[in-house]
Parts: sequence; C-alpha cells; structure tokens
Amino acid sequence: MTLLNLTQGQGRWGGLNENDKIQIFSNIREILNKFGFSKKDIIEIESKWHEWVYLDYIRKIIISNNINHPEINKKNQQKWLEKREELIQKGNAVSPDELREVFKELEAYSKKIESQINDYEYYMKYKKHKNIDIWLTEYNK
Repeated sequence: MTLLNLTQGQGRWGGLNENDKIQIFSNIREILNKFGFSKKDIIEIESKWHEWVYLDYIRKIIISNNINHPEINKKNQQKWLEKREELIQKGNAVSPDELREVFKELEAYSKKIESQINDYEYYMKYKKHKNIDIWLTEYNK
C-alpha cells in the first residue's frame, strides 16, 4: 500500500509520468494476484492509489482550467470562487453528483464538464479509466 501511495503522491511534485505510474500499479497488482492475496486485501492495498486518482479528476474539473473557470459566466464568478474553495477543502471527498450540482447551480454545466464528471464517476465505480488515452493526454500535459 505504501509503494502505491508514494508513487501517486510523488507525481504531484515531478517524478514519474503517468504511463510509468500505471505500469507500477499494474505490476504490483500482478504480484499481489500471483502471491494469492485475497480480493479484499487487494482492494485495501489499492485504496490509497484510487484516492489520489479521485483527487486528480476533481482537480482537473475544478482547478486545472484556472480560477476564472471558462464555463462560468462573469455574473457567477464570485460565487464560483466560494464554491471552488469549498470543493478544494473537501479534497477527494467530492462526489460526481456534488460537482454536477455546483456547475448546474452556476449555469455552467457544459458538455465538457459533463464528460469530465462522467469520466470521474466511471473511475469511482470501476477503478479504471473510461478512456486511458484521454487520461494520459490530459494528465501528462
């Protein structure tokens, strides 16, 4: 669990690219299966990894676009700054439905936002990326 957590955590400050991190994750999963770890144990070991990925999805949706989010019109910018700060403080505990609600409330629920939230929701449910090529392209920018 620690190696997966460290691999994901260090990525925020340089280090491995996403392709290499995913390869490490796959190798560790293969080793755990090879040595007969139970599904429950593997889920626990991988949980910190997934928490980091949740955070990456959330930050991509609410932060990476910039403070003046391109989907939010000028009249809602102040409210966006407040909502954005609330979401940031929650870290990886922000649900897809909560994100949808915020963007709809701010009249900013676009196809792009919908797609990003749907990708996040898919990852939460299946613990894998809906479209790995898009993930790698976006994450490795």
